[in-house]
Amino acid sequence: MAGTEIRLLRAMVNEAIAEKHTEDAERVVGKPMAVSSAAAAEAGIAFDRHYEEVVSACLARLEAEGALVFDTAATNLIANVDGGNKAYRITRRGIEMLREAGEL
Repeated sequence: MAGTEIRLLRAMVNEAIAEKHTEDAERVVGKPMAVSSAAAAEAGIAFDRHYEEVVSACLARLEAEGALVFDTAATNLIANVDGGNKAYRITRRGIEMLREAGEL
């Protein structure tokens, strides 16, 4: 798994940890998250004309690896609120991948 994907996953987990007011990454398993501009910036993804393409590619690879699972209900809710992003649930495999990469 490339560095950008791991950094994006770590940034999403960091946001989930902050939202849940916990320090335990295991407690965010199953939490739906969308990629915020802050998470993308933390992952080192430039906000330029390739931004959407890069973020989509990272999410697709993380989903293929089992680190994230697409969440239709949360995506629909986000779309109704702000017309925003797709939502993904963080999986146990995602937390394991961060540990394997030395990020947790």
